[in-house]
Amino acid sequence: MGRQERSKSLSFDLLDTGIDDVRWPAFPSPAAANQLAVQFQLEHSQWWSSHDLSSRQLQQLSALIGFAKEHVQHYRESLCISGLAPEQALSWDVFRQLPIVSRAEVQRLGDSLATQQVPANHGKIRIVKSSGSTGRPVSLRKTDVCNFFWKALSLRLHFWHEHDFNGTFAAIRFTDNDKAVPPHGTRMSGWGPGTMDVLRTGPTWLLKSSVDVSAQAEWLGRMQPHYLVTYPSNLLQLARHFVSKQLALPTLRQVCTIGEALPSGIREACRKAWGVELVDTYSSEEAGLIAIQCPDNEHYHVQAEGVLVEVLDENNDRCRAGQVGRVVVTPLHNFATPLIRYEIGDYAEVGEHCSCGRGLPVLNRIVGRARNMARLPNGRLFRPSVGITDFADVAPVQQAQLIQKALDHIEVKLVADVTLNKIQEQRIESIVQRNFDYPVQVTFSYPPTIPTSAQDKFEDFLSELL
Repeated sequence: MGRQERSKSLSFDLLDTGIDDVRWPAFPSPAAANQLAVQFQLEHSQWWSSHDLSSRQLQQLSALIGFAKEHVQHYRESLCISGLAPEQALSWDVFRQLPIVSRAEVQRLGDSLATQQVPANHGKIRIVKSSGSTGRPVSLRKTDVCNFFWKALSLRLHFWHEHDFNGTFAAIRFTDNDKAVPPHGTRMSGWGPGTMDVLRTGPTWLLKSSVDVSAQAEWLGRMQPHYLVTYPSNLLQLARHFVSKQLALPTLRQVCTIGEALPSGIREACRKAWGVELVDTYSSEEAGLIAIQCPDNEHYHVQAEGVLVEVLDENNDRCRAGQVGRVVVTPLHNFATPLIRYEIGDYAEVGEHCSCGRGLPVLNRIVGRARNMARLPNGRLFRPSVGITDFADVAPVQQAQLIQKALDHIEVKLVADVTLNKIQEQRIESIVQRNFDYPVQVTFSYPPTIPTSAQDKFEDFLSELL
């Protein structure tokens, strides 16, 4: 679909109006008007060249860094030490000489990274914490402006993937809402922050992801949603359950995934179970919505209007297309806790310019957390792409997790109805060794279950070498 055709698809028929009995054209509320004004800009900026996008990013970075040098203790010291002169104009060469701050440093620096002296029109300050999936959570301050851009980019996702706003969403995710349990879960009046200020939508039904997969499937059968959002690991279990029990969701149009790197075979599993495509997003509490899957391809577009993303190799040089490197982010609008060149703890693969015509940077895939990377004796660092979908052809495996115990030793944890026989273990050992392209030693264990994190997220590979 070309630029003109896609622009026509951004229908505002469901716009909320802020004036009684003025139904068309809609007279939006102030909150909706702000969102629509930014959507108008986002619709244009996505088609800009990479040069034009980076020029605008540099303008915003100049404002952010200038503010941080004046108001944030850590940056008053570190940016001067780094050689950034008080009146020096910011260039990309200068920016790339600025120090990278690690997750551990952000935890250690604490309040010296933050300020209460944000511009008054940035709104209220609130404390947020990351999920802590790599250890202790990161705590930081964010303003209403940060929340605004998260909502704006979430709305872009709906527009990009042409969601029918009259439809029903089912969300299976971590929640502390005690009512989000079978048989009904919790009903919410809209689709969440991305649409709540702007558009009338169908409802969202929420269910705790800690609920057993079979109960999730029964719940989905009762709800018959048009869209489903959940974690990739949970989605894969659901798809396998629907296939094994010959269940159907005839109303389902698309599944959306959040919170985890995609395991191998998950897109094919969704097509097999429901005949639908999967749309993935990449986000973090610290940086907001970082990247959204392209409407025309399976790779991701960095949301350059909200965040600067660098993918760096071990020498801190920028990775080329096809290379995997460390993700370093600079959220462009957080003046309460500026995170300048923050190494978030993830790895990603850089992509080529996209055939869709958007100038937004491309990530081929989100590889995952550092502790989800395998390292071999020959120095190779990579994200294993082998797991339950590969093993299910060998034996009736319910859960699978690989743990790297040493450079040449992989433990395969399997939850199965029965312990595998020697031939089945040898077949799985061969699958692992082919995937690693190395003769790693493979051992097996059979726990009754493999726990998820406190936020119900599941990791199919873990390294104990870090």
